[in-house]
Amino acid sequence: MDGYGQCNTKATLLMALLRGVNIPCRIHGFEVSKDFQHGATTGIIAALAPDKIVHTWAEVYYKDQ
Repeated sequence: MDGYGQCNTKATLLMALLRGVNIPCRIHGFEVSKDFQHGATTGIIAALAPDKIVHTWAEVYYKDQ
Protein backbone atom coordinates (compact mmCIF):
# COMPACT_ATOMS: atom_id res chain seq x y z
CA MET A 1 0.00 0.00 0.00
CA ASP A 2 1.33 3.41 -0.97
CA GLY A 3 -0.66 5.45 1.54
CA TYR A 4 -2.15 7.78 -1.06
CA GLY A 5 -4.61 7.74 -3.91
CA GLN A 6 -5.90 9.75 -6.80
CA CYS A 7 -9.10 11.74 -6.75
CA ASN A 8 -10.46 9.92 -9.83
CA THR A 9 -10.22 6.47 -8.31
CA LYS A 10 -11.39 7.59 -4.87
CA ALA A 11 -14.44 9.36 -6.30
CA THR A 12 -15.27 6.36 -8.49
CA LEU A 13 -15.04 3.97 -5.55
CA LEU A 14 -17.15 6.22 -3.34
CA MET A 15 -19.79 6.47 -6.06
CA ALA A 16 -19.88 2.69 -6.50
CA LEU A 17 -20.40 2.21 -2.75
CA LEU A 18 -23.10 4.90 -2.62
CA ARG A 19 -24.92 3.45 -5.60
CA GLY A 20 -24.70 0.04 -3.96
CA VAL A 21 -27.00 1.36 -1.22
CA ASN A 22 -29.19 3.31 -3.69
CA ILE A 23 -27.85 6.79 -2.93
CA PRO A 24 -27.78 8.89 -6.11
CA CYS A 25 -24.50 10.56 -6.96
CA ARG A 26 -22.50 11.95 -9.86
CA ILE A 27 -18.91 12.86 -10.62
CA HIS A 28 -17.64 16.38 -11.05
CA GLY A 29 -14.37 17.63 -12.44
CA PHE A 30 -12.62 20.96 -12.49
CA GLU A 31 -9.29 22.14 -13.81
CA VAL A 32 -6.88 23.21 -11.05
CA SER A 33 -3.55 24.98 -11.28
CA LYS A 34 -0.13 23.69 -10.34
CA ASP A 35 -0.28 25.93 -7.25
CA PHE A 36 -3.28 23.93 -6.01
CA GLN A 37 -1.23 20.74 -6.37
CA HIS A 38 1.59 22.08 -4.15
CA GLY A 39 2.44 19.50 -1.51
CA ALA A 40 0.51 16.70 -3.20
CA THR A 41 3.57 15.87 -5.27
CA THR A 42 7.25 16.52 -4.71
CA GLY A 43 10.59 16.36 -6.47
CA ILE A 44 10.74 15.35 -10.09
CA ILE A 45 7.03 14.49 -10.19
CA ALA A 46 6.11 18.03 -9.15
CA ALA A 47 8.58 19.50 -11.64
CA LEU A 48 7.19 17.43 -14.51
CA ALA A 49 3.51 17.88 -13.60
CA PRO A 50 1.44 19.90 -16.08
CA ASP A 51 0.44 23.47 -15.23
CA LYS A 52 -3.20 22.38 -14.92
CA ILE A 53 -4.86 19.06 -14.07
CA VAL A 54 -8.45 17.94 -13.64
CA HIS A 55 -9.52 17.34 -10.03
CA THR A 56 -12.61 15.18 -9.50
CA TRP A 57 -15.03 14.60 -6.66
CA ALA A 58 -18.40 12.96 -6.05
CA GLU A 59 -21.59 14.91 -5.55
CA VAL A 60 -24.18 13.09 -3.43
CA TYR A 61 -27.96 13.53 -3.30
CA TYR A 62 -29.01 12.50 0.19
CA LYS A 63 -32.12 13.29 2.24
CA ASP A 64 -33.43 15.66 -0.43
CA GLN A 65 -30.21 17.67 -0.49
